[in-house]
Amino acid sequence: MYDRPEQQHRFNWGLLWIVGLGSLARFWQAGESLWLDELHTSWVVSAGLAEIPARAQIGNQSPLYFFLVRGVVSLLGEHELTIRLPSLAAGIGLNYYSGVVTRRWSGSSAAGWLAAALVAVDHNMIFFSQEARPYALVQLVALWQFAAFWRLQTTPGRTDRLVVSGGWIVMFYLHYTAILLVAGEVIWWAAIQVWQRGRGSYRPSHLLTDLGITAIACGIALPHLAEIAARRSMWEMFVLQKPAWAAWRWFHWNLYVIGTCTVCGGGLLMKRVWRWLHGSPASDPSPPPAGMADAISIAPLLVCWWASPASIAWMLTAGDVARIYFPRYLVGAAVAPMICGGLCLLICRSAPLRGIALTTVLGLAIWSNGLWTQYQRDGRLISDRRQDWRAAVAWLNNHRHDNSPVLVRSGLIEADRLRNEPESALRGYCLLPVTSLYRIVPPENLLPLPTTESGRLSAPVAALVRQQRHAWLVLSARPAAHETIRNNLRDSLPGMQVEMVRDASFGHVAVWQVRLGDDG
Repeated sequence: MYDRPEQQHRFNWGLLWIVGLGSLARFWQAGESLWLDELHTSWVVSAGLAEIPARAQIGNQSPLYFFLVRGVVSLLGEHELTIRLPSLAAGIGLNYYSGVVTRRWSGSSAAGWLAAALVAVDHNMIFFSQEARPYALVQLVALWQFAAFWRLQTTPGRTDRLVVSGGWIVMFYLHYTAILLVAGEVIWWAAIQVWQRGRGSYRPSHLLTDLGITAIACGIALPHLAEIAARRSMWEMFVLQKPAWAAWRWFHWNLYVIGTCTVCGGGLLMKRVWRWLHGSPASDPSPPPAGMADAISIAPLLVCWWASPASIAWMLTAGDVARIYFPRYLVGAAVAPMICGGLCLLICRSAPLRGIALTTVLGLAIWSNGLWTQYQRDGRLISDRRQDWRAAVAWLNNHRHDNSPVLVRSGLIEADRLRNEPESALRGYCLLPVTSLYRIVPPENLLPLPTTESGRLSAPVAALVRQQRHAWLVLSARPAAHETIRNNLRDSLPGMQVEMVRDASFGHVAVWQVRLGDDG
């Protein structure tokens, strides 16, 4: 849509500056300690290639992402940055690509810059770019196939069909819940078919073929999905019932879309008042932006792409069928409100007004996401990772000089199965915070604890602690739960006096040393 090469050149330079600042935000805390979910990634990739599928599946994950991380770790070594590198690269790629596609769909440099800038400073986007989990890759693949799906509406092509169906399959095998994104695209396609009376270029036979290929490819995972479904009650511990509109706030539609429309509308109103006060015609003689028609066409698809998965997830959760109404399970389409925000900038017809609106919305986004406030508090941009397993394990290794038992409460939801399934594979999984990147040495006498009622020791564990007369506990738990765990521990050792010798906290990870004596 650009007639002059210098406009393209100017947009590229502006976008590179934005992506550079976004990259700085993403690398700012990339060396922090891994938290629990990331340590699962470390545990999976520390195994041999043949073991990766089984280790991934015990954590309810597909192995695709972990093979990618294993490749990076094999080349560059295993530490926090290399384990997070695929997510960092995907997050930066998403930052760049969101600006490119928004400019392509709108014909406006300012719109592309705003979308990219919102991605660059969004709290969720920064966090998932730094997390050694598949969500940032899901976002990048999702937007890539979404762009191909949009092209198919006007221009038939085998390449785009391969990108769409291939994208659906890759998203699914990166994270199973990402398949919900297909619903938004199919629902919108069906509505357009009715509206256009079947005259669209993406024919029903083509869509059915692509959906069939996707279903066959994804059907391979049905046995694992059945296992996950059989344990769906475990999610009740952390996926709580939320109102249907909660996702609206999770992904900042109110700020990025309504906020941009409000700022642009306010600017237009002030301009009209100014023209009226100075005797000029109230209407703006500037023509509508060249990309306005395309923006109006694609905005409903973006909304449907995001809203349909969120609605399905809410209904499944509200009906207790599957508790998946949770931010990270819907993050694949999280870029939609940012792109919509960029498209809304077209309300402003003049370049100066767009510049003012862009700056205002970006300033509001930085303030609303808490980046500046958090930076002033402790030099970080986000504070989501509150588990310093690296420091906790190092402190324990520095103070433990024998083979005394170490009881580990990982906080993994699967850990409660230990009561009924004490098999070695599950035990190894529940010890992953202290046996993967951060390792307790010597590794003997490491005993996993269930997540609920962790202080109530099983008979074999209580017998070992009685025999040794002292033990260490490594607990992933909020400070408010510590007293309950202590009381349960005392109840598990009747007739013994439980003395707290050492107590150190590392965020939401605590390390205790306890000694037993005869009571009374």
